[in-house]
Amino acid sequence: MKTRNFRVFSLFFVFVGMLFIVFGPIAPTVGAKPDFRPDITIRISHLEEALKTIEEFSEQNAKSQWSPRSLIEGTLKGTQWLDTDRAMVFGLVLSEKSLDQKPKMAVLVPFTEPNPEFAAAYGAVEKQGYYLISLPPGQGGNIGEKLESALVQNAQDPKNRLLTVDIAAARALAKAKPEIEDMIRKARKGIEQQQSAAMEGPEEFEADQAEAMIRAFLKFFEQVKTFSAGLDLNRRDTAFFSEVLAAADTELEDLIARTIEEDAQSLLGKMEFSDKLGMQFRSRPFDISATTAFTEKYFGEMYKTMGVDLQGAASVVAPFTGETAGAMAIAPAGLVIEAVSCIKADRDLSVNYLESEYIPWILKTGEGMTEMYRKQFPDKDIAPVFVKTEKTTVSDIPVVGVKGHLPIVQDSGDDIKIFEMPLRMAVKDRYLLVTSNDGRMADLIAQVADLEPAPASGDLMEMTMDWGALIGAMSAMAPEQIQPSHKEIPETGTLNYTLDLGEGKFRSRYAMKTEDIKQFMDFVATLDPVPAGPEQAPAPEPSSEIKQTEPSPEPDQSTSRSASEKSEQSSSKQSKTGHQRFSKDEPRYWTEKGGLYLAYGNIDAAVKHFEKAVALDPDNAGAHCNLALAYAENRKFEKALEAMDHALSLEPENGRYLHARGWIRVQNGQRQKGIADIEKAAEKGHPDAVRYLDRIAPRQTREGRQ
Repeated sequence: MKTRNFRVFSLFFVFVGMLFIVFGPIAPTVGAKPDFRPDITIRISHLEEALKTIEEFSEQNAKSQWSPRSLIEGTLKGTQWLDTDRAMVFGLVLSEKSLDQKPKMAVLVPFTEPNPEFAAAYGAVEKQGYYLISLPPGQGGNIGEKLESALVQNAQDPKNRLLTVDIAAARALAKAKPEIEDMIRKARKGIEQQQSAAMEGPEEFEADQAEAMIRAFLKFFEQVKTFSAGLDLNRRDTAFFSEVLAAADTELEDLIARTIEEDAQSLLGKMEFSDKLGMQFRSRPFDISATTAFTEKYFGEMYKTMGVDLQGAASVVAPFTGETAGAMAIAPAGLVIEAVSCIKADRDLSVNYLESEYIPWILKTGEGMTEMYRKQFPDKDIAPVFVKTEKTTVSDIPVVGVKGHLPIVQDSGDDIKIFEMPLRMAVKDRYLLVTSNDGRMADLIAQVADLEPAPASGDLMEMTMDWGALIGAMSAMAPEQIQPSHKEIPETGTLNYTLDLGEGKFRSRYAMKTEDIKQFMDFVATLDPVPAGPEQAPAPEPSSEIKQTEPSPEPDQSTSRSASEKSEQSSSKQSKTGHQRFSKDEPRYWTEKGGLYLAYGNIDAAVKHFEKAVALDPDNAGAHCNLALAYAENRKFEKALEAMDHALSLEPENGRYLHARGWIRVQNGQRQKGIADIEKAAEKGHPDAVRYLDRIAPRQTREGRQ
């Protein structure tokens, strides 16, 4: 599975909550305004319960000197002295004048009895039932009455969460505005310089587009009074949550206030869908037009980079009430779906609407996605992502549709895998029906004919996902060298997602049974890459799934070692399933692990593993090649070229390495030198180099002239 196809943005988890026990209160000792809050607050509570739960995830870790408990106890000089029924609280207050001035930072640590060793180690000041530490440590406890009182009040907050971070977003952005403007200017200049140096080839972002995206994000967060995120963790349930509190008199506050109609009617009631589909979803009526328009205003530029036209979507969704329910499954070959969306009472839709507005918008979105993929993989023949399918009739109702062909690129030398998304659509009374085939469409038409309106209830949106089924489908689409084909993925229960609005807040929550997480982690720990069998060549090195403006080279597939060394490797330990295993003393152990990290997008970890392989065997040209490709993925081109030069010094006639160095040089703006390397690789018969010179280089030259 091409990592970029599923990589999403990266989320951070932060923490807390707390339980106030009468016999151990933290008494406020200083006077301050009760509404004062730090710009950033982090609370940690129920530490003992969390440690026990984490240790249960892995018996081996619980016994290790590096277990979570041992690390925490070493940091805190023991834990028996802590009052774990009350929260540890960190607070940060930015300067009102300039970020160049040091912010005020402090930590409050509650205790049942003093710990002189802890106090001495961190310069903690003892107060009534708690230690106060100004940061950096060693500066005493004089942090000002407002901040200290805020920490005391937060420590008494009765919220029952393990970890939480609260950020006063709008206020922090206002304080940091000059520094943010300076960062935007520097970022724009960097993009312009990079584009100027590259000269040719498609760019992921234009400077104007990048700046517009950043400013739109900032405009959104200026409307956020507080952003909170965190983790609930106990032996029964694990949940990640986030909460956005809108600032007063903002578009965000207005959107939240008018999105939900308190007396709205549900047209779907308790309509049920196939229980064979692993993901069930439902939303109650809401102002979907306003929500889409708001999303386009502040996040539209980001969606454009993915080829999605949100501006067109705002008009397309206008006839709908926002109420939707359905089910879907992500199978190895594609998407299976059945869903029903409700139409407003004053809108009389027909198949003409689908053909004149709805499907054209999908096709236009498909054109944007197709162009994105063609820029990402210029050496591939990318077919249109969406195409229109034939019109049919089911139960005397016209049915139209589109079929999606999402390309999954595993390796530059491989054929493209296609993830199919067939969508058949029909309108019946006040319902838009969507299925994957006409057979299921007949069932939905019959079901909606018997539905009766009922008062809407529940959260704004709900989704239940069979986590094991989803992981199994993604695993089946993964590159062969990392598929756990010898393991059955266990039944790991469901992941439940909810989103709701109210009191000026967006609240979302992902929840799963803790035992299900433990079971899945135990399964992951048993996985091995799928290496070659005893009679085959050693397992391939990691594929270079790198998103750049030129075709990525195929990485080294051999170990560049002598026949005797390969024979020695073949005698390495075998797993119980017959799969080959390597010890940590062998370079191959580190290249295989590095390959897994590279395939799943953890480039920093891949680099460290390839560096270890090179350190163990400096004469392994293949290891130097793969290290170079990992550096290039992180856009550290100078280091990449240094590593690739080392590989070529060991094997100067290797066409694969010449092609890889040429590719890196093209990415680094050294197009003339890069083409020269690729031409040499083509002379030696390297297929990717030949393909590049025949198909891609001429096309890019033409595009550069236009």
